[in-house]
Amino acid sequence: MQILENILYDCIYHSTPIIFCVLGGIFAYKANVLNISLEGMMLNGALVSVISFFLTGNLILTVIFTLFSTLLYSLVFFFLLSDYERKCDYSGARSKHDLYCSCRFCVGDV
Repeated sequence: MQILENILYDCIYHSTPIIFCVLGGIFAYKANVLNISLEGMMLNGALVSVISFFLTGNLILTVIFTLFSTLLYSLVFFFLLSDYERKCDYSGARSKHDLYCSCRFCVGDV
């Protein structure tokens, strides 16, 4: 019985960041925003947190650096996507495939 409890605990413990990422995706979907960089933001936060903690050794600075870098990453993504969305006309898109094809036609190969 102890083995089953350990397995369930590890499943919940290790899936928590992915669950938070999925919740962020759901919020973005409900706000009618196409956010395809959630996993990249997770990886960016993980990488910056490991590097900053290794260099500084301070947990508070690590959290600040991680929040700052992820914010910068999301702002870069926002400006790139907003420029990309201005070039696309997907008012008649019925699915993601139609959206991709109309954007590819407007902008070129994506």
